[in-house]
Amino acid sequence: MNPTQLVGTIGCAMAALACLSRRDRRWIAPASVFMGMLVDLQLNTRYAVRTAAENFLFAHGLPFAEKRPFQVVVLIVAAIVLVLAIRWFARGKNGLREARLGAILIAALWMIEAISLHATDHIMWAPAGPILLGAWLWLAACALAIWGALFGRRR
Repeated sequence: MNPTQLVGTIGCAMAALACLSRRDRRWIAPASVFMGMLVDLQLNTRYAVRTAAENFLFAHGLPFAEKRPFQVVVLIVAAIVLVLAIRWFARGKNGLREARLGAILIAALWMIEAISLHATDHIMWAPAGPILLGAWLWLAACALAIWGALFGRRR
């Protein structure tokens, strides 16, 4: 496991545990997203999704070099879904809104890597100190959820 994966693993585990510490069913969804990313960081499923999409395109007569139109369509759909997810699900009181927003952001970062536009790959994989920039973004999403879970006003 490289340092970037280790940082992401620790951040997602802490975010999932912080959400579960609230012991309320409304916190299960954000905790589940962070647990899903935790599993992904161990199994690299986002790269398997990317490979499956490339194989699908190749099987349907689109060479790897011509996948850009497909990626752009997927990116547009993903952006629309992200905006709708934030609008519909990033709600709640007592820190739940922050945890849900962090979960939505971690899922969006997962999708960015799975879609793999080359420009976003260069950003996500840019060195930023001891880890890649993508890991700093993961940590920001995890920190948002942890902040909401631990420091959100409790009733």
